Amino acid sequence: MAARMDRRQFVTYGLAAVTGLALSACGPKAINTQTPPIETPVPSPTPEVVPYLPFGDRLSDVPLPDDVITPQNLWTSFHTRIWQNQDTRLYLRAGVVNSDLFKALAAGDIPSLDIVLFEEGNEFTQEQRDNLPPEFVEEYNSWLEFSDKPEVHDKSFSGKIYQSNSGHCFMLIRRYSPDKDPDFYKSYPEAKDVTNSNLGSTFRHELNHYPARSESGTGYKTMDQLIEAQKKLANGDDSGYYCLVETKEGLIFW
Repeated sequence: MAARMDRRQFVTYGLAAVTGLALSACGPKAINTQTPPIETPVPSPTPEVVPYLPFGDRLSDVPLPDDVITPQNLWTSFHTRIWQNQDTRLYLRAGVVNSDLFKALAAGDIPSLDIVLFEEGNEFTQEQRDNLPPEFVEEYNSWLEFSDKPEVHDKSFSGKIYQSNSGHCFMLIRRYSPDKDPDFYKSYPEAKDVTNSNLGSTFRHELNHYPARSESGTGYKTMDQLIEAQKKLANGDDSGYYCLVETKEGLIFW
């Protein structure tokens, strides 16, 4: 029987065991003291969830300007998604990033923005109900119920933007129809067109409500933008019209 090892012998034994050497102090028969390596399981890669929304099928053959922000970049740079409807497409050009709302999105002051183009009746589709943050739908329904807004369900409702309790921002735009809205196809508007009723004017108006501008303040802000856009257009630059609406007839610049 081997004698009890003192501390120095114990350390020596341990070092030898690590290197896989046989120790004479353990007797004439060598003992394999190597410990099998512990294999750390490598987790399988988790599929990346891409929450951006594609543009959907094009509605016309008119080429988009080169400065249209892709759905991927809208999400990665501004955490913004556009929920298109069947009849129209909304595209945003690079000029929109100079707005107060998109500056806040880029800085992370607002977690995200969902822009919803309503279908007929200004109701959410089932897909939107399934995929939008639950508080969005709940707060919208509460707004309808407690704010006594029957006009939401008729033509007088154009849009609404608000921030939920979680900080996320939402913009709702009613479904516009070329048959009912005489200004539907108006492109390159002037300041006097600020009250036009179409998807482009509604988007600009709701966009300029941020941060907490009044109705009149929002109107003046939009007018100032259109004046600047007209000045650029006079020099052959249409980038001031950063909101594009597409229908089967082509593109509308607003």
